[in-house]
Amino acid sequence: MPLTDERSTSTGGTFQSFVNLRTGRTTKILWSGSTGAHPVVESSGIGVQWARRGYESTTGYLTSAEVTTPTGAYQRFRNVRTGVLTQYTLSRSTGAVTVATVR
Repeated sequence: MPLTDERSTSTGGTFQSFVNLRTGRTTKILWSGSTGAHPVVESSGIGVQWARRGYESTTGYLTSAEVTTPTGAYQRFRNVRTGVLTQYTLSRSTGAVTVATVR
């Protein structure tokens, strides 16, 4: 269910937040002309770290949904100003999120 109306970002994109009424988890869908529209679960380890680092204005816009792996999950973000691609990787065993530039 929509939690907010669609809003503009400071970097030329848009976003809208949604809430799952059964779980209470919130998901933000962000769009930019260069990355398209993709979701980030704001309460996940990746979503929390992305928020702490400044959302799309710092790290960038999502380039895909969160991808589950045997050891956890990852999600990539592209800074629309610099073009830098960053990957946030969640370790299922420790709950830690590492952030690295993708080359």
